[in-house]
Amino acid sequence: MVSDDMCEMMSVLSSQLTRAILIDKELLTEEEKSMIVEYIPQYSNYKPRITDDVKNTFNSELFKEDLAKFIVL
Repeated sequence: MVSDDMCEMMSVLSSQLTRAILIDKELLTEEEKSMIVEYIPQYSNYKPRITDDVKNTFNSELFKEDLAKFIVL
């Protein structure tokens, strides 16, 4: 389960990645798109003014396992 602190910490980054895959997907590689889906499985629930639907599904376990992979993204 994602902790409240982790959700809040990743809120802006989750929103930015979600926006990128939904709006600027042609600028992303297939690998980048796949990674975003791994980290934010419910990215399609994105609402620009409300981050809860996206941030609450952030895969914090994957993030904790390999921080460097996320940073590269």
